[in-house]
Amino acid sequence: MDRASAYYDPVFHKKANLLAKVMERRGLWKFNDPENKLPPIDYHLQNLAIKQGLVRILSVDLRIKLKHAIEISLREEYEIRRSCAVAYKYICSLADIDPYYLDDIYWGYGRKNCQLSPPDCNGSETGEPCPFRTVCLANTEKQELKELKQPVLLAITRY
Repeated sequence: MDRASAYYDPVFHKKANLLAKVMERRGLWKFNDPENKLPPIDYHLQNLAIKQGLVRILSVDLRIKLKHAIEISLREEYEIRRSCAVAYKYICSLADIDPYYLDDIYWGYGRKNCQLSPPDCNGSETGEPCPFRTVCLANTEKQELKELKQPVLLAITRY
């Protein structure tokens, strides 16, 4: 799929994972190696992983960029996505949950509650509290995590 520019992502295969998720759900695809499935790690999943403390941003420079929605480098984006992939794979293994089901849950709440600034943990804006609010570090212990925004990366088109 990487030969098709719309699916080009040589490391994490986000769009390919999304396509595989849809095809599997429609009965058009069956994995021979389900242990290698990953959720399509987009900015919503990255944002939620950072706020929950699943991924920790140790670089002061990167924290400043995320706080002020400043464009990050490809290397920084790679490190965040790689860390998210490891974290989500671990959660799926630990909870014995399908990565695509985890994506359904995390993507919905990450997009609905966590994207707001500040995040709407209690549901006062969205009408539905985030189910992770009691375990989310941004809500329970580290309020400064609420200030971090989803990564901003210049879109690169490959022809």
